[in-house]
Amino acid sequence: MTEFLIATHNRGKFKEIADLLASYGHTAQMITESMPAEGDDDLLTNATVKAQAAHQFHPEAYVLGDDSGLFVSGHPELFGVHTARQLPRHETNAALLAKVPAHTAVVLRSVLVLISPSNQVQSATGSLDATLADAPQGQTGTGFDQILIPDGEAMTLAQMPIAIRSAYLPRRRALAQLFA
Repeated sequence: MTEFLIATHNRGKFKEIADLLASYGHTAQMITESMPAEGDDDLLTNATVKAQAAHQFHPEAYVLGDDSGLFVSGHPELFGVHTARQLPRHETNAALLAKVPAHTAVVLRSVLVLISPSNQVQSATGSLDATLADAPQGQTGTGFDQILIPDGEAMTLAQMPIAIRSAYLPRRRALAQLFA
């Protein structure tokens, strides 16, 4: 069992990563120090900057940095690396559906960067190809789970049992690459 330091102050993101790490037999702690602002370049750069900042505070720790974004088919100007900055913290799904029509193809992408105590750096990307639902559906999950219908499925992530939903999560897919 390894304890990971998660370079985020976002409690929802931390809980998801901590739960995923627990499924591998690991534990997680949330960073308490200030983190740098996200940039405009790409998800990998943002995740790396966060991981490096946390590693400077805790060089003895295994540090995970994350950045995620929603990429909208046919609309490169929307969201992507700016997703968290273009949508409000509350009523996020309603704000997204007000800007993007239902049934639009999207990709939810997460990049994880792991820095070990020996300063070894690894990165991995997980993606979910999905379609936007007409309205939020389902009671479980976080973030966009109530409005994302994975390709090949008929229900949103939030309507699926956790065992099925988990396999679609981009962070789970990225972690699987890091732990392979």
